[in-house]
Amino acid sequence: VDSGATRMELAPIAAMAKCFATDVAMKVATDALQLFGSAGVSKDNRIEQYFRDAKVLQIIEGTNQIQRNIIGKHVVRTF
Repeated sequence: VDSGATRMELAPIAAMAKCFATDVAMKVATDALQLFGSAGVSKDNRIEQYFRDAKVLQIIEGTNQIQRNIIGKHVVRTF
């Protein structure tokens, strides 16, 4: 933004960042849940909260599928 880039130039970069970050968060939370087994889903353990938070992050501000559509449109427009 400080470089003077327009919203149209920044949208695909933001979409890529959101997609990557939320997919990694979901993968890490899922792996932790798998490692801890039934203890991972207990309310006494924060892993279940991390899992729920990671899933919500994939949905809010545009689902990851919508973000991938934005990225795809940018690729088609660029090439």
